[in-house]
Amino acid sequence: MMIACLVFGQAFSQTFDLKGVITDESSETLVGATVLDENGKATVSDLDGNYVLKLSKGKHKVTISYVGFEAQTSEVIIDNADVSRNFILKSKTALKEIEIVADVARNRQTPVAFSTISIKQIQQELGTRDLPMVLNSTPGVYATESGGGSGDSRINIRGFDQKNVAVMIDGVPFNDMENGAVFWSNWEGLGDVTGNMQVQRGLGASKLALPSVGGTINVLTKGIDQKAGGTLKQEIGNNNSLRTALSYNTGILSNGVGITAAVSARTADGWANQTWLRSYTYFLKVQKRFAKHFVSVTVNGANQTHAQRTNQYSMAVYDKAYALNHGISQGFYDSLQNIENKLDNGLRYNRQWGTYIDANGKKVIVNEKINFYTKPVFSLSDYYTINDKLTLSNVAYLSVGTGGGTTMQNIPAGPDSITGQYNYQGAYNANVATGNASTYNRASFNNHFWYGLLSTLNYKINKKFHYQIGADLRSYKGGHYQSAYDLIGGTYYNDVLNNNQPKGPFDQEFQIKKKGDKVGYDYDGFVKWAGAFTQLEYKFHQFSAFVNLTTSYSNYNRTDYFAKRDLVLSDTTYLLALGYGDTITRAGKKYTFTSPESRYAKAPEKNYLGYTFKTGGNYNINDFNNVFVNVGYMKLAPRFTNVFDKNNRVFSDVDYQYVKAIELGYGYKQKKFSINLNAYYTVWKNKPPDFAPSKTVEDPITGGQVVLYYNINGLDALHKGVELDGLYKINKKLSVMGVISLGDWIYTSAKKYTILDQNGNPAIDATTGKQFGVQTFSAIGVHVGNAAQVQYSATVNYEPIEDLYFKARFTYFDKNYASFDPTTLDSVNANRESWKMPGYGMLDLFAGYNLKVGKKYGINFGASVTNTLNAVFITDAQNNGLNTRTVGGYDAKGALISRNIGSRFNAESAGVFFGQGRRFNISIKFTF
Repeated sequence: MMIACLVFGQAFSQTFDLKGVITDESSETLVGATVLDENGKATVSDLDGNYVLKLSKGKHKVTISYVGFEAQTSEVIIDNADVSRNFILKSKTALKEIEIVADVARNRQTPVAFSTISIKQIQQELGTRDLPMVLNSTPGVYATESGGGSGDSRINIRGFDQKNVAVMIDGVPFNDMENGAVFWSNWEGLGDVTGNMQVQRGLGASKLALPSVGGTINVLTKGIDQKAGGTLKQEIGNNNSLRTALSYNTGILSNGVGITAAVSARTADGWANQTWLRSYTYFLKVQKRFAKHFVSVTVNGANQTHAQRTNQYSMAVYDKAYALNHGISQGFYDSLQNIENKLDNGLRYNRQWGTYIDANGKKVIVNEKINFYTKPVFSLSDYYTINDKLTLSNVAYLSVGTGGGTTMQNIPAGPDSITGQYNYQGAYNANVATGNASTYNRASFNNHFWYGLLSTLNYKINKKFHYQIGADLRSYKGGHYQSAYDLIGGTYYNDVLNNNQPKGPFDQEFQIKKKGDKVGYDYDGFVKWAGAFTQLEYKFHQFSAFVNLTTSYSNYNRTDYFAKRDLVLSDTTYLLALGYGDTITRAGKKYTFTSPESRYAKAPEKNYLGYTFKTGGNYNINDFNNVFVNVGYMKLAPRFTNVFDKNNRVFSDVDYQYVKAIELGYGYKQKKFSINLNAYYTVWKNKPPDFAPSKTVEDPITGGQVVLYYNINGLDALHKGVELDGLYKINKKLSVMGVISLGDWIYTSAKKYTILDQNGNPAIDATTGKQFGVQTFSAIGVHVGNAAQVQYSATVNYEPIEDLYFKARFTYFDKNYASFDPTTLDSVNANRESWKMPGYGMLDLFAGYNLKVGKKYGINFGASVTNTLNAVFITDAQNNGLNTRTVGGYDAKGALISRNIGSRFNAESAGVFFGQGRRFNISIKFTF
């Protein structure tokens, strides 16, 4: 009641309108420019550049700002009447960070499809979700929370997964240098310090040599352009989610220095069982403006630990009614019951944990999957205005990552028919009794040391032409090894995978490992990257265009400390030749792995040269209509993980990827109504699979089991579709936004691939003696998996009075096929379609109110409810992806149930992730 009185009391206070139009120097209106007075009251310009800011009587300082333009501050006097004031913003003459590193696209100028997500939208909608989840109302975007662990989200753009979407934070590219992956758990709290985010679909406007087949996500953090002041925010959400965040921005001080700092801490139990989170984040940016230099120093990072749910199971494991209604037969359900022991566990079910009572009577929870990581990123930027035409920017950065994730070795018996969890009590008792931890949790560490330099020279030739040339240099070392994380009552464990340690029956003391010892594998990956780019931009009256050329040089190397060592002689090198006990005799001299001529195994160094060509143009037909086109060709180097296998060998038939793309766009913009229509056509030749396929075979010489890894070339794909988004402002209080995205993404090829043995020859079946090294697959017409190809979204935004908002959004996804292993598409399964997941819709609600307290303080109330109707739906699936501990079982009549259901290609063979149910988040933020 008190809040309501304050709301309506504020509504009837006497205010007047400051209104006008905001344009650039070419008289082009600027959409979304910010108008801010010294007391924090703000608005943004509409689709026609118009703005209205309600101010009280008196003298005000008003600042107008827009990305890529110089901020302008003006004094306005309100005297019992509305005031009209137009503003013309100038392009920045002193290059700032936001221009150089982000390649921000501009409406009716940059010929690419893009969506800009404002800080206002992020603050209203994000809550405690991962940052990609706020993008699901963007055309062509499909983001899911996967198994439900915090930071485990993934995002697809136009059917391309995030390994092929460039993610940049303040201009620094942060896709993993070895496999291109993006780990959002490393960026917990990033939403607090984001000043602006832009999603460019397709090849995008980035001038760097990035493998951005699907698009580019530019995240720009706050800087001294922001208003001086601070915030203290407290969030409370479902499942004991608590988050506290504090930030402060000094603005520009008298000495030209500005400081932005933010910290946050969050704890949560997680929506799925045992997917808890413990994290804290930090951000510091110090900037100073000199006569001709603008210098910025930034530190950004998160220290987080969270439990995960990574295994996909049959939908029957979670929800019987849903499973029987969506493709699982009663007979299969009954058979699966005998294997799984317990079905219909509920959507929050997570099998990857258990409990035991220790020797002291304490109940201990065991989490099979725990992710722990910290990744501070340091950057130093200098923007040098040489003269009116020439500017130089340099951004140096350093990323130091430490941590990894755990995996249970020798999962115990289960799942239990009552609890649905594994029997860790039995495992604990056995480990204590013998001291030998036969069941234990092993951590896979993925540390890295990564530094780089991004340098750009900008030359303004004249009013029409603008030229850029630059370099992108990076050096990366990834350290990968395993070590015990939790011995579950044991004191040691055995490991024989190090080929440089004694392995005989009388050498067991060398096989005994303690917590902290390296086991499983131990190798370093080295990536060196050198990119060069040049771009020419043209803008005159209604027409703008660009031509971009890039080239990139990738150097890969791998050193394995557990593989057999190399023998380096003056005239030759024997790779992977000397393990413990091995001997090579050459010219009468014997060599062993301890000889000075031996070295740790180094894979042959591999070098790749790639390049890209992009060009496009935009034409503003009149004040309301514009059209654009862009085309591009990319020759991409293979990823590090597609070059070397886990045996420290080079994959056979490693090849480049080739991408051809064309896109057409149309825009219509009036004061109350705007639409954007895009059509795209992208051909991707030699697309790498999402994983490194492998096959376990019998060694024909030793009789032991060996794992052979192989590469798949010739997996070609065609991605085509149309996207439509529009906004209709019914009046000043009510607006409606809609999105329609229709895609058709299919594979188009049938090819052969080769599985090589340890000697580099086509592999032979030890049992039959027949060669199986040459295999085929055929995926012609098979749809790309795990990315919804149909998307509809409608958003209604209602602001009945100033500073009060209500927002409702309904999003619907369909035509989403299960992911699959292309090697299964052979013989009778050639060109076989994956299982199509049921379409689903979800309603999200958001509301909030900004309460002003005096001239300097404010209180913001926010609330969100995602999946308001508690809809049940599947977001991710893997064809033939059932993940059960057992490989067989018996039905009620004692007949063997085969787990070889790979040929089914339907709901019964799919492992799935369900989306999360209804969740809420409430926040209160104090501004000062």
